[in-house]
Amino acid sequence: MILLLGGSGYIGQAFQRELTQRGCPHTVLARRNLDYTRFHALLGLLRDTRPSFLINAAGYTGKPNVDACESARAETLQGNALLPQTIAHACAMAGIPWGHVSSGCVFAGAKVARDGTVQVEKDLTRPELKAICEQTPQHVHGFTERDEPNFCFRQPPCSFYSGTKALAEEAIAGIGQSYVWRLRIPFDELDHPRNYLSKIQRYPKVYENVNSLSCRGDFASACLDLWERRAPCGTYNLTNPGFITTRQVVDMIVRILKPKRSFEFWADDEEFYRLAAKTPRSNCVLDVSKALAAGVRLRPVTEALEDALLRWQRVSDGNSRTGRLDRLARDPPDHRAGRNRSARYSAQHATISSAAFPSPNGFGWRPGESTAASLLSIPSVAASSSMAVSATIRSRVVPTTLTSPVASASGRSVVSRITSTGLPRLGASSWIPPESVRITVARSIRATKLRYDTGSIK
Repeated sequence: MILLLGGSGYIGQAFQRELTQRGCPHTVLARRNLDYTRFHALLGLLRDTRPSFLINAAGYTGKPNVDACESARAETLQGNALLPQTIAHACAMAGIPWGHVSSGCVFAGAKVARDGTVQVEKDLTRPELKAICEQTPQHVHGFTERDEPNFCFRQPPCSFYSGTKALAEEAIAGIGQSYVWRLRIPFDELDHPRNYLSKIQRYPKVYENVNSLSCRGDFASACLDLWERRAPCGTYNLTNPGFITTRQVVDMIVRILKPKRSFEFWADDEEFYRLAAKTPRSNCVLDVSKALAAGVRLRPVTEALEDALLRWQRVSDGNSRTGRLDRLARDPPDHRAGRNRSARYSAQHATISSAAFPSPNGFGWRPGESTAASLLSIPSVAASSSMAVSATIRSRVVPTTLTSPVASASGRSVVSRITSTGLPRLGASSWIPPESVRITVARSIRATKLRYDTGSIK
């Protein structure tokens, strides 16, 4: 079982989806159920449950952007530096390997080859450097895992966010068995306030620069590939190979999505920082040779961007609880090149009602409680086959196994068993929400509204 921290966040959702696609048993641990920022609480959990691996996708990024971290420094320091250090020591004492989602925002610029030398250039918007990026991109090299961060507290100026991310990498180095996965400017085909492609389409003015980017699904897949391949522990840059300018991204949006607006760019850094930003921004290029050499598959950045735009899905309620569940339950697109899907899923609304099932410690579903916002993703399968799929059920505590069947509109039994992969509460057979559950489909159905009425408990 893999333990996932921060599973409700933008990157955590990608891990949930990838783990589900791979059929990996996993538990999403929410802080409201156990405060994993407390060392002894987390260590006790690890010793009791013995997960095979822990993923830390928790952190503090600030909303709507890193400027918010400047006025929430305690929360930023706690989420981005102190928490990873707590996890590192707890995992080391429990003997649990783990992975930490870090950021490529600890760098600024790139290594540029010209006049027979290679130099670090922090500002790639200078006309002569921009020309090199556009005309001879082979002369622009990314930072490797061996390079020291140059956008951090030790090499200011930097944002407070970037400073805490670099501090975390320094604090957990050499403690236990850990991976540090560096992410950069995530995007995919789902409209979301955290999606780089969504941001560009909503900005009144766009800031031009040069960057490496990470497709969210590719990133989660690469992280799990490193673990499954038992690649050596350490730091890995996990961006889609190559780099791209903001103007090139805008050109792709215009060509593919044909938005009913024009895009205006900030005149220069002076105007951008005077009118739009409070803290310095990291713009950088990362080298991913180490990850590729370990066998990780990452699509070129232009290919990943074009694929996301060709399959763009605007989500009007992207901030709502229902919207988050919709994205988890919707048929997730396959981000990995060369992989074919064997079945197609259709998302269906499900109302899950219950009678009162108090557990020995007094917790349970309240009478008549409904989780109508939850979705069950049910595949079309042959009548004789059985196939496991996943859903997320958000409720209070429910019994470990519910055996009363789900019935379709026609009354046929289509789901024979729902089994928790969640964390059992001590002293009781129950789940701790939010849960990832595995559903066994007993026979073929078509898209229909389902209703689950709880019955016997075994």
